Amino acid sequence: MQNLSELTRRLIEAQVEFVLIGGFAAVAHGVTLVTRDVDICCRFSEANLMRIERAFADLHPVHRSRPDLPLALTPEQCAGLKNLYLKTDLGIVDCLGEVLGVGDFDNVLTHSVEVELPFGNCRILDLEALIRAKEAHQCKATERNQETAVAPAVFMLCERCEEREANTHLTIVLDGTCEKERHFCEVCYLEIERGRNESYNTQPAIPLRLDVENITAKKFVELQKKATGNSAEMPAWRQLHEKLSTLREVKERLAFEAIPLAWDYLNAGTEPPGAVLTLVSLFLPKDSQRVAELTAEVEKMIFAAFELRKALPYNPGRHGPFSLSLTMLCTPLCVRDPNHFEKILTSLKAKGADAAKDVRWEVVASMEKFALKRKNSLPPL
Repeated sequence: MQNLSELTRRLIEAQVEFVLIGGFAAVAHGVTLVTRDVDICCRFSEANLMRIERAFADLHPVHRSRPDLPLALTPEQCAGLKNLYLKTDLGIVDCLGEVLGVGDFDNVLTHSVEVELPFGNCRILDLEALIRAKEAHQCKATERNQETAVAPAVFMLCERCEEREANTHLTIVLDGTCEKERHFCEVCYLEIERGRNESYNTQPAIPLRLDVENITAKKFVELQKKATGNSAEMPAWRQLHEKLSTLREVKERLAFEAIPLAWDYLNAGTEPPGAVLTLVSLFLPKDSQRVAELTAEVEKMIFAAFELRKALPYNPGRHGPFSLSLTMLCTPLCVRDPNHFEKILTSLKAKGADAAKDVRWEVVASMEKFALKRKNSLPPL
């Protein structure tokens, strides 16, 4: 994360017009996760692109899809660029001209907020727009999968080994100006993907040494914190998630173990970490017999977070303390039990959660929009 912070600091100092998007923006909102690159949406004017080039000039920037091609922009190239994918000595920087589900840079700028980071002030995509962008990418991926499923079968050889049938087909953006189709067999694609992942971080992987079936919620939170601070811990973190995905009873136990942890924070007047909120809101299997029991606890936590946010001695704006708690606790409930969620929204508004009067309640208004959009997108019964 330190390298990503330095890359962002350079953009700020170079006075680049940009908005942080993607994983690093989620981290800036308080979400606990690991991100391996800096994603920005920026104005693709010649002057702004030249500022980006100057910001990374001493970091040997190259085009990510063409490591043999150093970044040396010309006015002609700037005029034709829509996206710019860079690799520097400090890490990956992806510069986009627009964000799927949000729009071009001007629209992204409208849906951004200014935050104070340790290395300077910058604008980040607001939480509602981040969720909308994520949904748009998921929809696009689903559409591509459906198109692939109905496409006529065409036999072609893997372009790498020229022996096995190509069953993995990729569209790769080259220098942001054109696209190239690539076709690999499953074996070659896995090797290429493995090499690509290793290129992000050359630190040695730390293997998982843990009795997953007996892991505690506290240990889970500790491991996520380690993975966030050191990407060498990420392989073990992924192994943990893979194993947990098959252990329904363990996930159910962790969800309920996390409840008193969350209450410890809320009763102390502080926001629970993202890892604790993840366990409470996302780990209980949908068909668990204890869904109603967990929902009752989540509802109490939502109102506790609401009262704590309401009692803040200052106006935190659209984000700030307990915004993450309200979002992470409410969103899964909206998906799992929309009717119950609507009742909670009604109660919150009755208690004063009016975004028109107080900007701190825009988080509630955003969830209401999310619920309405989801309700309208569901097929009729």
